[in-house]
Amino acid sequence: MRTLLFAFFVFLVQQTIFPQKPAYVLSASGGVTDMIRDGSNLYVATDNGTVDIFDLNSKRRFVNIVFPKIEDFTGEKIAAKIFSIDKIPGNDTLLMVCQGMSGFRDVFIYYDQLIKVIDATSQKMMIREARFVKPDLILMGLTSDELLLFDVTAKKILYRIQIGHYTFDDLVLTSDRSKVLTSDESGIIHMFLTDDGTLLKKYEGQNVDNVFKIDIKDDVLICGGQDRRVAVYDIISSDAYHIQGDFPVYCVALSPSGGYGAYSSNEDSDIVVFDIDTRDVLFTLTGQESTVNNILFCSDNKLIVSCESEKIYFWNLKINK
Repeated sequence: MRTLLFAFFVFLVQQTIFPQKPAYVLSASGGVTDMIRDGSNLYVATDNGTVDIFDLNSKRRFVNIVFPKIEDFTGEKIAAKIFSIDKIPGNDTLLMVCQGMSGFRDVFIYYDQLIKVIDATSQKMMIREARFVKPDLILMGLTSDELLLFDVTAKKILYRIQIGHYTFDDLVLTSDRSKVLTSDESGIIHMFLTDDGTLLKKYEGQNVDNVFKIDIKDDVLICGGQDRRVAVYDIISSDAYHIQGDFPVYCVALSPSGGYGAYSSNEDSDIVVFDIDTRDVLFTLTGQESTVNNILFCSDNKLIVSCESEKIYFWNLKINK
């Protein structure tokens, strides 16, 4: 009897920590670089100069936006890599940072047609990513560790501030887009007001090296870095802890409630899903075939994962609340 109970316990643990496979896998038109979800649509940027829009109900791509090719240093025409994509929920306009001429970046918006709002050749900016603050205001993070707010209508920079003296890595907006949090090689997370760039707060002490990726939901902030740590902060109280791993953490994400976190955990690109409060590991998601670069929670028990390949993985989790 004891043997049977032990075997049943092992079976339950294996089912919880090691799901067998994703619910399904979709393929993009190039290696995925960034993705966002709005309702039942998934917007996917690729390194092949394209943006794919998938209907998650039908599991089919229904739009493929193709960007103009650029010339490399030999004069050959090549696909322009898309570095980031964004949209305001409920608004159909898309925002993309795209590889431009001479190593600089173009910024496009798309609504029925592509419109260039930042030109690589003339403005010569190394933009890492861009996010909408409002339909006519774009917030950009530059690799030079700068934060820049650009007015699309007036075609002018409203502010440009130096965050630190490191290399910029990531930015994330709060749900109301009134605040932005940034990360860089310092391991410090900075919070600014988006309307005027006022520095509100710093979060530090948990990461001690380059922070590759951050996410925020409600009052919870999660960070993953070169130091192999997953840091979790309460942004109100600044209470914090970190989970020490044994491999650089390239990607992190939070569920919509902020109750669960996920992070890339090892060289096999396995993803650990854990309880934010208890720190208990709930699942280890295996089978990703290359480095994880995006994790999106659709709900507390559904998430989407992309890697440095065309494949997009969809996971359904059974979390016992």
